[in-house]
Amino acid sequence: FIDPFRLCLLQALDARKHGAEIRTYCEVIDFEVNDKDEIKGVVFYNRVSGATESVKTQVVVNAAGPWAHKVAKSADDKLPIRLNKGAHVIFDRRIVNVGVTVKAIDGRWIYLFPHENTTLLGTTALDTWEDPDTLVASFDEIEYLLQSMETVLPSIREARIIRTMTGVRPLVPEWKVPEGKVTRGYQIVDHGENGGKKGLLSFLGGKLVTCRHMAEAVTDLVGTKLGKEVACTTHEQPLPGNEDDVDIIALSKEYDISLHALERMRARRGTEMVKVLELTKEHPEWKTTICTCEPIIEAEIRVAIREEFPQTLNDLRRRIRLGTGPCQGTFCTYKAAAILAEELDLPGDDFLVDILDFRAERWKGIRQSMRGEQLAQEELAQGMYCCVGNLDQSDVDYDLKPWEEGC
Repeated sequence: FIDPFRLCLLQALDARKHGAEIRTYCEVIDFEVNDKDEIKGVVFYNRVSGATESVKTQVVVNAAGPWAHKVAKSADDKLPIRLNKGAHVIFDRRIVNVGVTVKAIDGRWIYLFPHENTTLLGTTALDTWEDPDTLVASFDEIEYLLQSMETVLPSIREARIIRTMTGVRPLVPEWKVPEGKVTRGYQIVDHGENGGKKGLLSFLGGKLVTCRHMAEAVTDLVGTKLGKEVACTTHEQPLPGNEDDVDIIALSKEYDISLHALERMRARRGTEMVKVLELTKEHPEWKTTICTCEPIIEAEIRVAIREEFPQTLNDLRRRIRLGTGPCQGTFCTYKAAAILAEELDLPGDDFLVDILDFRAERWKGIRQSMRGEQLAQEELAQGMYCCVGNLDQSDVDYDLKPWEEGC
């Protein structure tokens, strides 16, 4: 199974290496359009600085996924889209070493796959009209998946569920087609060719497995519009860190770091892990394990902060899987937050708000599936962060309502 967050990051880092400028936490709010209905610029709000900025452009590619229709609306244009929700159940370890597929009660295929240090059970396919940012897996979805898989693995309910997760597929709209059978093909919408703003291209549909081909197709179209047709080479070039294999046994002896930690680091970074290891020569104390579930050492957290443009703990979660193990960040949140605050020079209130945001995001995927050992884990987390840390009594400006509703 591919780490989708890491794949997106590596593509961004590779693009930056070839001249792209990466701007995170920037929300498109408007477009600059001339009297010929041609888009000549993008106006965006920088959520970090609070400033409204703009950039000149000849072509805009709207690849905002389930938010693509909202971006098109900012250009006073329409983009028909069919949003389809998929939910997964995540187990605390590899309960299988091979993929298992089975037909669910409605005839759909579902799967159980080992992924990193966990196992994924998925997925559902439900049309949705809700905000993708607020979606969570329902009790019915969890039971649908468990009931279906226990027909071939009767003991699956004994395995420890650590959380659920959901995603929204931005599918090409099809009428009179059941939600589970909507095409997973892709479509590039040229708004200028359809009576809309010229210079705006929107992307719908597709799957992770075809993402490189999809990017090639839209880039070829952009090149044609700009009169610069250049042969694509991304099918031949490895992403950063994948140029060669890494001998972690030799590195373990050289840097005195456990094989397990290096094995996980290699999975994330490949040859780029040497940057992390070199830091430990100057700062041997950064060999300390911060996240024991993954595991992740302090030096890797610092490299991620310096080179992979995270602003929050949730960003670090997506970059290096911080807080994604059985304890769901119970033991690493404070330590990682302190490192992030030091590297980014964050004020005290921001430090606390980031911790609350991270715990709230973890809670969003935990609360529907709490049972057995994970219920005990959350009792421990509550004791640490509320009874000892007093985060629920903090005087920082933070809305605790989502937590209270979940409880």
